[in-house]
Amino acid sequence: MKNLSLTLISFFFILSVASSENYIDNNSIKENLNCNIGSFENVSFTNKAEEISIEIPNSSAWSRNVFEAFLENKTYILEKYKKKFYAKVTLKSGKNKKCLLESKIRIHGDNLDHIDISNPLFQFNTNNTPLTSLDVDLKVGNVNNIVKFKLLIPETRNSENYIILQSILSELGFITPITKLINVNVNQTGKKKYLFLQKPSKEMLERHGFKEGPILAVDETYLWSKTKRKDTYLPKLVNNKWASTSDEHLRISKEALDVISLIYLDYHQRHAVEKTSHIYELYYKILENEGYDFSAVKKYDLSLIALNSQHGLHPNNRKFYFDPLGKKFVPISNDEDPLLKKYELPLSINNQFFIDFSLADEVLFDLSNIDIDKLYSKVNLLGVEVSRERLKHILIDAKSNLNIYRKNNKKNELSSVNYSNYFKKIDAEVFFSKYKKNKIIFEKCRFDKCEEIELENKEKSKIFSNKKDKGVQYITDSSFYKGEKIIIKKNNNFSISNFENGNIYYNDKVKFNIDSKNRVITINQINPEGRFVFYNTNLKNYKIIFNGIKKKYLKDQSRISDFNLTGCLTFKNVFFNTAEIFVKNTDCEDAVNIVNSSGVINMTEISDTSSDALDVDFSQLNFNKINISNALNDCIDFSFGKYEAKDINLLSCGDKGVSVGEKSTFNVDNLSINKTKIAFASKDSSLSSIKSLFSENYEYCLLAYRKKQEFSGGKITIKKNNCLPKTSFSDKYSNIRFIK
Repeated sequence: MKNLSLTLISFFFILSVASSENYIDNNSIKENLNCNIGSFENVSFTNKAEEISIEIPNSSAWSRNVFEAFLENKTYILEKYKKKFYAKVTLKSGKNKKCLLESKIRIHGDNLDHIDISNPLFQFNTNNTPLTSLDVDLKVGNVNNIVKFKLLIPETRNSENYIILQSILSELGFITPITKLINVNVNQTGKKKYLFLQKPSKEMLERHGFKEGPILAVDETYLWSKTKRKDTYLPKLVNNKWASTSDEHLRISKEALDVISLIYLDYHQRHAVEKTSHIYELYYKILENEGYDFSAVKKYDLSLIALNSQHGLHPNNRKFYFDPLGKKFVPISNDEDPLLKKYELPLSINNQFFIDFSLADEVLFDLSNIDIDKLYSKVNLLGVEVSRERLKHILIDAKSNLNIYRKNNKKNELSSVNYSNYFKKIDAEVFFSKYKKNKIIFEKCRFDKCEEIELENKEKSKIFSNKKDKGVQYITDSSFYKGEKIIIKKNNNFSISNFENGNIYYNDKVKFNIDSKNRVITINQINPEGRFVFYNTNLKNYKIIFNGIKKKYLKDQSRISDFNLTGCLTFKNVFFNTAEIFVKNTDCEDAVNIVNSSGVINMTEISDTSSDALDVDFSQLNFNKINISNALNDCIDFSFGKYEAKDINLLSCGDKGVSVGEKSTFNVDNLSINKTKIAFASKDSSLSSIKSLFSENYEYCLLAYRKKQEFSGGKITIKKNNCLPKTSFSDKYSNIRFIK
């Protein structure tokens, strides 16, 4: 039988091959790849010459698996047929440039429309295999910084409308996947349009300025099983590997999963007990009353109503990201099946939504402010030929739809129902969890009989993802689902106060004083675990002083707070207006962590920290002067942002003086570094420019390399420097350019 081969003609994607090694002296690809690596650095494909091929060596087993999946059930694809197959992905660019990437692929999809038997060349008794939607997991390299993606038969997603919708949602600020229409040739049966779709992942979150955190999606195992238990599906944790890395990651994941499950339990209670017919009434107020923020989710819901894309409102199609600092749930775009047209009037009862319209004016404003020219360019770049006029009409219809529904939607508000523990009526084992002596303990229950089990974090995280025991579903915290009252357990000891139109968060292990007249804030740790956070605020001419209590850093010590933050002193969503920061004697993963912030910081001075000194993520900042001394790990880490600095002076950095990574740009005028292993490193698609570098007492002066699979190499441009010969290196993906 011929190997299955898919040829993807694309003008959009950038492919690069990543190394799994940490540094460039042993940074080599272990796979036997036939690659001319340099030629693939930042290649932008055209639609004329470049292609990607996927070959499945065990093609007979693949074909048999597809046949059996199609024949066994009349409606949907059973999970047992979604087994992974080894595949070879080959990129071709021009006549003599190609690169082979190892991957795993499987059938993707729930319904049988993800298996296409319409091709006239296909017959069950031939060697031809029907086209299928595919789930692709690259084991090395990436496509446009993506390592996990789907290739969908277009009819399964109304693809052209889907790309238009994703482009509009992106302009509205929602988390959306990278998607594009591409041509696919399956086993020489002719070209067919496929939809390339990025899977929810760390890379997707980072592209939208979020640190990796809990990603939640509904487990549809029971929904699509032979039993069709539609009244029992609940959310699960998608990224359980992240949750397993520490106790705090596990706590954050448990909080996110437990509380969102309450909304689904409430929903199922309405359908299983009250027999209501409205399918969209996830009742967020249950959690809003406990301080959780669903404003972004509600705006997303209203946007889908406006754009006639309510398929995405089905509870089983929902995906969420959880930000623990603001107790905020953020929607992740998924499976909307958009129609993008006016609703037919009069509205039927089945189209009524129990949805909060209080944010409708904000959504209407955002829709009115979308730049049509920008939207037009984006959509056409993604393979959809559409006119500006049609895009204008889509947005006009969207605003009309939202106004119609706001006027005609039922005014009555849902009231929370009493819980009757109807899950106990299900003849199946389930998992609950609880806290016992500040540890997460699990209970495996059947009816009223429960058994406590203790597990390592890796196994605990698998329970949250329903991967521990096949067929055993995780429900929620056992204390939540008792009696008639929902109990939201608080698992952190942080207090919140208003400050400069924002907030400050602090635990009971710090004391602080705010001198508003002189604009000085002094924070003193009374315990090495003291934490202080500035959130959603403006720091104009403020001087912040943080005095820590240092002890020997322990490997098993907590690296993050309950808010998924790594700093003793943290600034998130902060605008700096000539502020000053002074920090000493800290014992956190980062002495100072700045996230999603912008502006100008006049002075940053940090001394005596047990790990990293300054860590800056997802920000755009100008630093006038930075002085750092005695950091046991890196003195400065910059990632996912744009950074400028005039003068930096570093002394005694345990690993790197300055590390620039994850698609950052960094420019510095004067950089002085003394006593460090690596003076300066630029990695993972980052661009660094140094006007003057004075460095001494180091092992490596300059390193440019690639560390993570989803990125390309690093680049450094440097003018004046005193680097010794043979102390600066770049790997095959990177470049260091010395300018005289």
